[in-house]
Amino acid sequence: MFDLLRQGGGPMLFVAVFGFATFASAALFAVRGERRRLGFILCMGAATLLSIGGGMCADLAAVGHHGIERCGPSMQVTACLMVGFAESMAPGIVGFAVLSLAGMLTAAGMSRTSRADDSPRA
Repeated sequence: MFDLLRQGGGPMLFVAVFGFATFASAALFAVRGERRRLGFILCMGAATLLSIGGGMCADLAAVGHHGIERCGPSMQVTACLMVGFAESMAPGIVGFAVLSLAGMLTAAGMSRTSRADDSPRA
């Protein structure tokens, strides 16, 4: 996990911060089932998604600009670019994993709130 954070470079800070906020708010929603949190979860999820895209673009641009010069003389150009491409996927790997877990927690919270809405009133 820490290797992915390191490989993703600077843009991973945004993915990690926004992803943590999304995950934490989804976890609170799953526990408490307060519907007022849904807007925040949705917006932070969008911020996480956009930071994933921005991070992957920034990482791919860095590979395009500096990938060849950072490879050693013994490494082939194709292999060098493939390693750079693989490292550029780090924001997507981490971010989409966090978003999928947040989605699962939000679904659990929705189940909780729908059961509360269906319960008989005294």
